Amino acid sequence: MKYKLASVLTTDTFNCLETLVHTTASLCEETNFSFQLEERVLYVQKRPFLHTFLERVEELFRIIIFTAGTRDYVDHILDKLDPGRRFTSRRAYHYSCIFSDDSYTEPVDLAKLVIVDNTPAVFHALQVNNGVPMKSWFGDPRDRELLFLLPFLKILAGADDVRPLIAESGQILTSNGSGTGE
Repeated sequence: MKYKLASVLTTDTFNCLETLVHTTASLCEETNFSFQLEERVLYVQKRPFLHTFLERVEELFRIIIFTAGTRDYVDHILDKLDPGRRFTSRRAYHYSCIFSDDSYTEPVDLAKLVIVDNTPAVFHALQVNNGVPMKSWFGDPRDRELLFLLPFLKILAGADDVRPLIAESGQILTSNGSGTGE
């Protein structure tokens, strides 16, 4: 049985925007793809090591992508990132009250739920004891946060209950390993 990872990672849920990708209305050198939404062209950058991260996390967790973005906007991004929906088949949008992908409804075992988000206030709205804060990403190509998060997620995947381990960590994991206390 896989843990559930919310985004984020058996369920892991991840916030899509500024955690996995950065979107802007301005063309930049590191743009991975673009799309048109209504009358605007939007440019998307994938966080460094995104696909490596998703491949490794998928071995440990059932991934749910959640976002405050609208369905139309987020689906454009996720369909380009993962055309086969290997990693992003379960999606929850701003209007979702529970994790859902239109046909997926299942009770969530909080002992196995990990929520990765760049906005810790989200944890209070969802499950504060299941939240793993992550630094926002705004396009820095030297970013390694996804790689540095993997060892902690692997530990969580082996736990009977992730909540005590998350509570004990009590910090945002950073690339230098020191974290910032929350």
